[in-house]
Amino acid sequence: MGVSEEEPTPPGIAEDLFNRAGQNLRILKSDDGEVFGRACISVGYAGFFNRKTDIEGMVTVGGLASCGLSGIGGILLGQPIKASRDAASPIVPQTVLRRWAEEQSEIVPNLWKMPEDQQACAQYIHLCGG
Repeated sequence: MGVSEEEPTPPGIAEDLFNRAGQNLRILKSDDGEVFGRACISVGYAGFFNRKTDIEGMVTVGGLASCGLSGIGGILLGQPIKASRDAASPIVPQTVLRRWAEEQSEIVPNLWKMPEDQQACAQYIHLCGG
């Protein structure tokens, strides 16, 4: 079982996690070269780790942060859901998302070593079409 939410993160754990996550970041790009973001799969709300060391993702609208993502660390382009732009939906085409998720399925173990965390990542990979 991972660290509970109430326990402080030991020194160096977050930095190590972020360094490994950086190696898993991949560009989401269509066949014609259009870029939709750069991200990696993480455990999100399905994981057993300390929530304070979560890898957070963001959906942007017009270059500005709009809302967060669970299970995906990085940045995805989006379109606003509300006029206030405080909620957005990613605009990544399904084929691009699926190809990215399938690649992520092979590199998740570089980021998460425990089988239960890899299983949590698998839920997000499946949701992305992988």
